[in-house]
Amino acid sequence: MKINPIVTPSFHFLNDRRKILTYSIIKITTTLLVVCVFSFAASSQNIQTTYYKNESLSKQVPQEKAKFSCISIQNSDGSITSVVKNLKSDRIIRRETLKGEEPFGIWLYEGQNGVDSLNYNFEMNYTPVKCMSSDTTLKLNDFFHDCDSLKYIAPKLATGEPNLYQYIAKHIYFPARAREEGIDGKVFLSVVFTETGTIENIAVIKGKHILLDKEAVRVLREAKLLNPASYNGEKIRFCFNIPISFRIL
Repeated sequence: MKINPIVTPSFHFLNDRRKILTYSIIKITTTLLVVCVFSFAASSQNIQTTYYKNESLSKQVPQEKAKFSCISIQNSDGSITSVVKNLKSDRIIRRETLKGEEPFGIWLYEGQNGVDSLNYNFEMNYTPVKCMSSDTTLKLNDFFHDCDSLKYIAPKLATGEPNLYQYIAKHIYFPARAREEGIDGKVFLSVVFTETGTIENIAVIKGKHILLDKEAVRVLREAKLLNPASYNGEKIRFCFNIPISFRIL
């Protein structure tokens, strides 16, 4: 397939030499992009395309009857990347990479505001031990609310949600593969909110499936605090146990 270089208009050139130089730089950049795409395909061991009638990819059909396609790429590290495309709009609606059943790398999916990304480049931590907070007078529901009687100042989420549960509900992603295979349930996590205002030591106490476990950890990893909690005028460190539910409606 021939790809023509994209040339953006430039203004206020002093002479034609600058025009030629600008055109050459853009052409080289476009060529490098094409080379990168072909290099990725070349480094893969196997590429297979299948066609489907529906977005959930539950009904495979011949190409001429298909509404969606799925390109499966077996990568040299053993992972498999799946790229799902809406054939009518000629638009990629999701890209996922799995190592076995575990999400891996950067995923892309079509959200309400365009294409969003999910970062699964981290290792999982499982533990059978629930964490114990240094202070038992505060519950998770209270953690994000100031309490004058306890001289407690709550941390604030950088994304503006009033508490952690609303943050999770807004930013959680239900993996399409889990939906397709009927996988749902609760994932129980432990998480530490530090005295420096960071969220650390996220571990799975009781998992459901690696697809759901890793997404539950991801959404907490990406939460950011504007400030740490403080109690009696001192910044404090808290550990909480959090259930995250995935339900197929």
